[in-house]
Amino acid sequence: MERTAASTSSTERPPCVLAGVVVGAHGLRGEIRVRCFGEPGDFETIGRLYAAEREDGSDGQEYSVTRVAKGRRAELRITLRDVDDRETAEGLRGRQIFVDIDDLVPTDDDEYYGYQLIGCRVEGEDGSEIGVVRDIGSTGAADVLVVADANGREQLVPTVREFVRDVDLDARRIVIEVIPGLLIDD
Repeated sequence: MERTAASTSSTERPPCVLAGVVVGAHGLRGEIRVRCFGEPGDFETIGRLYAAEREDGSDGQEYSVTRVAKGRRAELRITLRDVDDRETAEGLRGRQIFVDIDDLVPTDDDEYYGYQLIGCRVEGEDGSEIGVVRDIGSTGAADVLVVADANGREQLVPTVREFVRDVDLDARRIVIEVIPGLLIDD
């Protein structure tokens, strides 16, 4: 359950995932530094990306990726075709980076990308309804499911094996163990 990334889609391009944000240029030849949302290794196989100013990615400009390398912690250095100087790379600073879902590294059977969990129903082991996953957050120690309950409150559920008992993506359902103090009571 370690992998995270928000998602978006557009009728003009394949389904995409928000992969990160451009934090600056690297060197003089146009490489960009991208702070990754998720594990940097998940994005090392991308062949193209979309750099967008809008959070929904609707204004994304497509770029062909010619090289992806590890950068600083939680960053990648990405070389884009037709971005060949520092000034052009700096012009992308602050842009949201979206990648095609099909370009992501495949997950293991017990791992999921965050975009796959958004919208799933969350239930207790006894079948009680907890809510719907609206977002994935991070506390530093573990990622958390941000679950909107029936009263509109946000419940935070750690994405660790001790709490998450079953994930059924086909049924759009996540079963958790509800222990005392985990959820906000009325």
